[in-house]
Amino acid sequence: MISQQLNEENIHKLNHAREYLTKRQKQAIYYFYYEDLSYEEVSEIMGLNNVKSTRNLVYKAINILKSHMG
Repeated sequence: MISQQLNEENIHKLNHAREYLTKRQKQAIYYFYYEDLSYEEVSEIMGLNNVKSTRNLVYKAINILKSHMG
């Protein structure tokens, strides 16, 4: 029961933290983590110039989420 409550609280925090991401950051996170695509695939789908740009986009999104999950 406590574990379920903690999971629900973490989901709530994550959903709140997602509000601070840009549309592109949300897309990159979705493709990379939920669709399990590689950086190369995400880069191609999103029309980014190179893989490094995709990595940076994902890393920045993760840092934003971490900072707002507190």
